[in-house]
Amino acid sequence: MHGRAGLPNIIDIRTIGLVAGIELEPHPGAAGARAFDLFAHYFERGLLFRVTGDIVAPIVTCDQIDRIANMFAEAIRHLT
Repeated sequence: MHGRAGLPNIIDIRTIGLVAGIELEPHPGAAGARAFDLFAHYFERGLLFRVTGDIVAPIVTCDQIDRIANMFAEAIRHLT
Protein backbone atom coordinates (compact mmCIF):
# COMPACT_ATOMS: atom_id res chain seq x y z
CA MET A 1 0.00 0.00 0.00
CA HIS A 2 2.81 2.40 0.80
CA GLY A 3 3.79 2.38 -2.88
CA ARG A 4 0.59 4.31 -3.59
CA ALA A 5 1.58 7.26 -1.38
CA GLY A 6 2.14 9.58 -4.36
CA LEU A 7 -1.38 9.16 -5.77
CA PRO A 8 -3.63 12.24 -5.87
CA ASN A 9 -5.62 13.09 -2.72
CA ILE A 10 -3.70 10.71 -0.44
CA ILE A 11 -2.46 12.39 2.73
CA ASP A 12 -1.08 9.37 4.60
CA ILE A 13 -0.99 5.58 4.54
CA ARG A 14 -0.66 3.57 7.75
CA THR A 15 -0.40 -0.21 7.86
CA ILE A 16 -0.13 -3.02 10.35
CA GLY A 17 -0.17 -6.58 9.04
CA LEU A 18 -2.87 -6.87 6.38
CA VAL A 19 -4.70 -3.74 7.58
CA ALA A 20 -4.16 -0.40 5.85
CA GLY A 21 -5.63 2.97 6.77
CA ILE A 22 -5.49 5.43 3.88
CA GLU A 23 -6.16 9.05 4.77
CA LEU A 24 -7.67 11.04 1.92
CA GLU A 25 -7.71 14.79 1.34
CA PRO A 26 -11.28 15.88 2.13
CA HIS A 27 -13.41 17.73 -0.40
CA PRO A 28 -13.54 21.40 0.67
CA GLY A 29 -16.47 21.82 3.06
CA ALA A 30 -17.50 18.16 2.78
CA ALA A 31 -15.53 16.04 5.22
CA GLY A 32 -16.01 12.33 4.57
CA ALA A 33 -17.50 12.80 1.10
CA ARG A 34 -14.39 11.71 -0.82
CA ALA A 35 -14.10 8.48 1.17
CA PHE A 36 -17.80 7.74 0.81
CA ASP A 37 -17.60 8.33 -2.96
CA LEU A 38 -14.71 5.85 -3.13
CA PHE A 39 -16.67 3.34 -1.06
CA ALA A 40 -19.82 3.68 -3.20
CA HIS A 41 -17.96 3.45 -6.51
CA TYR A 42 -16.00 0.32 -5.67
CA PHE A 43 -18.66 -1.48 -3.59
CA GLU A 44 -20.51 -2.16 -6.84
CA ARG A 45 -17.30 -3.70 -8.22
CA GLY A 46 -16.78 -6.09 -5.30
CA LEU A 47 -14.19 -4.10 -3.33
CA LEU A 48 -15.19 -3.15 0.19
CA PHE A 49 -13.75 -0.27 2.24
CA ARG A 50 -14.34 0.56 5.87
CA VAL A 51 -14.90 4.32 6.00
CA THR A 52 -14.23 6.60 8.97
CA GLY A 53 -14.37 10.24 7.96
CA ASP A 54 -11.87 10.55 5.13
CA ILE A 55 -9.90 7.47 6.13
CA VAL A 56 -10.55 4.26 4.24
CA ALA A 57 -9.40 0.74 5.02
CA PRO A 58 -9.70 -1.88 2.27
CA ILE A 59 -11.41 -5.04 3.50
CA VAL A 60 -9.96 -8.34 2.30
CA THR A 61 -12.29 -11.33 2.36
CA CYS A 62 -11.29 -14.90 3.18
CA ASP A 63 -11.99 -15.82 -0.46
CA GLN A 64 -9.60 -13.10 -1.67
CA ILE A 65 -6.89 -14.25 0.74
CA ASP A 66 -7.41 -17.85 -0.43
CA ARG A 67 -7.10 -16.73 -4.04
CA ILE A 68 -3.81 -14.92 -3.29
CA ALA A 69 -2.47 -17.95 -1.38
CA ASN A 70 -3.49 -20.35 -4.17
CA MET A 71 -1.91 -18.14 -6.83
CA PHE A 72 1.29 -17.99 -4.77
CA ALA A 73 1.35 -21.78 -4.37
CA GLU A 74 0.81 -22.21 -8.10
CA ALA A 75 3.67 -19.82 -8.85
CA ILE A 76 6.00 -21.65 -6.47
CA ARG A 77 5.11 -25.03 -8.01
CA HIS A 78 5.69 -23.60 -11.48
CA LEU A 79 9.19 -22.44 -10.55
CA THR A 80 10.36 -25.80 -9.17
